[in-house]
Amino acid sequence: MENRKVILPIVLPALERNFRSHWNQAVRSLTLNVRKIFEDHDPELFNECLLKFQEDERKEDEIKEKRDANWRRLEELATIKLQVAKQ
Repeated sequence: MENRKVILPIVLPALERNFRSHWNQAVRSLTLNVRKIFEDHDPELFNECLLKFQEDERKEDEIKEKRDANWRRLEELATIKLQVAKQ
């Protein structure tokens, strides 16, 4: 498989998301087949890319949690300000 070092880091996130959450079983099955081909051809590269993907996912989750916390805090402040204004 030529150019796998370029291709795998690009397609692995989509493969992982398809495999985890696509609604169509046939798509999930085909995704698993493609994923397995990459894994069999270069296990070291595959694991490296998978770890990077998982790290990126954790970072995205942290960012989302911070964003949600900020929105909750803004809503709390808006509620407090509204209550003070009514007094």
